Amino acid sequence: MQGQKKADVHLTFTMNTDGVSLFTSSKKGRLTVTTSNGSVVLVRAKLMLVSVDLPARALVLNMKQFNGKYGCSICLDEGESPAGQPMLRFYPYKDTSTPRTHQSMLTDARKVVMEGGTVSNCVASRGIKGINPLMMIQYLDIPKATVVDWMHNVLLGVTKALLTFWINSKYKDRDFFLLVTRYFNCFIFFKLKKKPFGNV
Repeated sequence: MQGQKKADVHLTFTMNTDGVSLFTSSKKGRLTVTTSNGSVVLVRAKLMLVSVDLPARALVLNMKQFNGKYGCSICLDEGESPAGQPMLRFYPYKDTSTPRTHQSMLTDARKVVMEGGTVSNCVASRGIKGINPLMMIQYLDIPKATVVDWMHNVLLGVTKALLTFWINSKYKDRDFFLLVTRYFNCFIFFKLKKKPFGNV
């Protein structure tokens, strides 16, 4: 790595991997790792997915947060607010929802830039407030690459809530309740009512 100039860093990714020594990056993103036998290996990395919580997702994608109009990074729905609670926004499932695409994000970002959008004047086009660093990665399809935040949605949030609704006996009279029985070492789920899940 001798003779290389230190590049300006605009976006920093932190690696938390045991056994990887500190490294310097070049404009080509070179990373060398010294193995246990002393040989030096050049490692090439490619960003495949982005998994962040919702507030961080809004920052990374330079878009409105989950509680703002068009704050969903997956669809182009405006969302709804309960009466008298403008800071609360939810995105109910609709068969007519238009998915947000990589191209639509680029188009909205260009529109904001052309209109002179800045952080201070809060111009946004369908939730997009301007360009973001991920748009510079040509192979990355941003809506598909920003995946569900595993910790909050699966371990702490949505999955826990769904399981509670499905199997807690206090919901036994509701359409979504599932009867759980144990058969040897297996749990078997039964739908008590014949109503489809889509109507819940």
